[in-house]
Amino acid sequence: MTVVVPLPGWMALLRAARPVPVNRVQLAAPWTRGENVAAGWLSKTAWSLALVAHWRKQFQDGRRPCVWVPNYFCNGSLLALRQLPARLHFYPVMSDLRPDYRSIRQQVKEQPPDIFLLVHYFGLPAPAAEAREFCKHVDAWLVEDATHVLQPIPGVGVEGDFILYSPHKLLALPHGALLLARPQGASKLGEQGLARLGEPASWAGQLKSEFAISSVGGGVWQTLAWSSKRILQKLGLGSSLRPLAFVDEPGHVTLPGPDVSQFSLRLLEQYLKDLPMVRAWRQRHQLMLDELVVQSGCYGLVPDWRLTKGSYTPYIAPYRADDPEAAFSSLRARGVHASTWPDLPPEVVAVPGQHKAALDLRASHIFLPLHQSLRSRDISCGFEVPQLQPVVASIELQEINCCQSWRHLLEKTSASNLLQSWSYGESKASTDNWQPRRLVLKYSGQPVALVQVLQRRLGRFVTISRINRGPLFLPGANPALEQACFNMLSNVFGCWSRGRMLFWAPECRLHGSSLIQLQRAGFYLMSPRGWSSSIIDLGQSEDKLRAGLSGGWRNMLNVAHRQQLDVEEVRDSVVFEGLLVNCSEMMRARGMPFPAHLYRALWKQMELDRESCLLLAVRCGEELLAATWTVQHGNSSTYLMGWSGEQGRKLHAHHILLWETMLRLKVRGLRWFDSGGIDEERTGGIAAFKLGLGGERYSLVGEGWCC
Repeated sequence: MTVVVPLPGWMALLRAARPVPVNRVQLAAPWTRGENVAAGWLSKTAWSLALVAHWRKQFQDGRRPCVWVPNYFCNGSLLALRQLPARLHFYPVMSDLRPDYRSIRQQVKEQPPDIFLLVHYFGLPAPAAEAREFCKHVDAWLVEDATHVLQPIPGVGVEGDFILYSPHKLLALPHGALLLARPQGASKLGEQGLARLGEPASWAGQLKSEFAISSVGGGVWQTLAWSSKRILQKLGLGSSLRPLAFVDEPGHVTLPGPDVSQFSLRLLEQYLKDLPMVRAWRQRHQLMLDELVVQSGCYGLVPDWRLTKGSYTPYIAPYRADDPEAAFSSLRARGVHASTWPDLPPEVVAVPGQHKAALDLRASHIFLPLHQSLRSRDISCGFEVPQLQPVVASIELQEINCCQSWRHLLEKTSASNLLQSWSYGESKASTDNWQPRRLVLKYSGQPVALVQVLQRRLGRFVTISRINRGPLFLPGANPALEQACFNMLSNVFGCWSRGRMLFWAPECRLHGSSLIQLQRAGFYLMSPRGWSSSIIDLGQSEDKLRAGLSGGWRNMLNVAHRQQLDVEEVRDSVVFEGLLVNCSEMMRARGMPFPAHLYRALWKQMELDRESCLLLAVRCGEELLAATWTVQHGNSSTYLMGWSGEQGRKLHAHHILLWETMLRLKVRGLRWFDSGGIDEERTGGIAAFKLGLGGERYSLVGEGWCC
């Protein structure tokens, strides 16, 4: 069943039902980022906006505040603000959703703002520097509306006096809005200004006093109704799509009391550790949706308002349409939850000549859900995508039992990886009892791909197979052949009726087309946190390699060169064991797993297989200052381990070791150098160091299963 909002997990619902107190300060930590801010929880962002206007009225001795709101804005979010003695002015936005400052500067003479609302639409950061300068010039408070933003990202929440977040819009919550007040925002409220706002625990009470409200808990009946509806949806009930025309506006909007329910806060507490997963699911769903929309050619829909660089969490997927009404009706008729946004304020609709851009945006865009509760089959349902030209002959599998033959094929792939190498398979067999099978996929007698499958039997009737970063395609493979190979692997190793289950992390770059191919092959994505790394082309000249380094990385390399460090290429196990032990202790201190037993087995296995690796060290006498270990596979190499002691870090030994690694691999004739994985969430410092090497950043689709 496809639903338009995310659904809570069963365990999350059960845990949230327990009457356990919640620390609201700790709950706000993912959004406060350690800043010195006041953070208060309310039920809805409509109350947050009204509270800011209430404070502004107090700051200016009871004079009604003038609130400037973008004309492309949801009228329902103004419900509480309209009940205040506040004046609303709707300023124009342009087609790229940025404020039209040229028109704004003309309008400010007639009705200067006391509060200026800057919206970060659909999770994308809006440039805030110009808004800051504008607010400083007119003495207005800057409010950043980040209600479509899952968590703070660069460009969001850095200039505003107040920041509005709405976790309930992106997570499975009945209510939950966070209001941040910043002392160092555009207006420099300072600590004294924040003190005048009162303690965050009093903010809901201030609203209830201002609006004469007696309801508590975000509305007990609303919470019960939300929970009941979500439970029915999880059971597959209530899935019908109600009739809706493109021009329809939402019905009557009800607003719960300003208090957020304890149930909502306890539910939110369950999700905090999963926020990176939420972001990853939404990013993948948007990529898949974009590809489906483009391939289907549905009424000329075109993805709009996307961020090509940087990482953000999409709220919903916006599309510009040649014939939006026809596209809207067609998609909903096929069961796709297409929607329009927003319900524009009546003041905007009443004066079309002054708000043409906002009305055009409303009339030309439709939106599709992409939340984390959806799965690939839910997203693809309803899209008529042309099928690939079928492969005439069937794909054949040939088993390879010769190390040299496998190595020869691996060298033919454009860029291989360690996990598909012969030595890695043998190491897994000796350490974890996985039995490797090496297969060549052939079409019309010619090899098109190769894959190493690790297998383990459970009892007599069940075989578990694992493919990690495979298959690897040979030059010349087209999308139709790739699809045929995926189908073959899924059918051979993932047939549950014959006691076979396949766990699969494909060597597929994170693109919408890859996600569609795998979904057609019966691949179910379990975890969207796929492998991410960067790869450097060693075919470049040394000058170009050096120019590709970041400025800071290059400067540290120059410092290291001036130390005249002696970089040794060593082959003895003593240095390797010292590196292994130091890396293991370093990762253990960070609370992260480290496969020391596997690396030790791989070191020995590569000696047996006469595979090449590169162990470089900087020593002072017998003391190891720093070392790195890089392994070769085909025409590529991967950086696996590196460590620097205190003295090594002072000398920037690690910079010169990695630089020497690339130069020596280049001399050996290798084409590619992989930095060995980048995880900005768990090891931000290591990730920044590796990114300084330059190269092409890439991410894979993630891990799933077929059965």
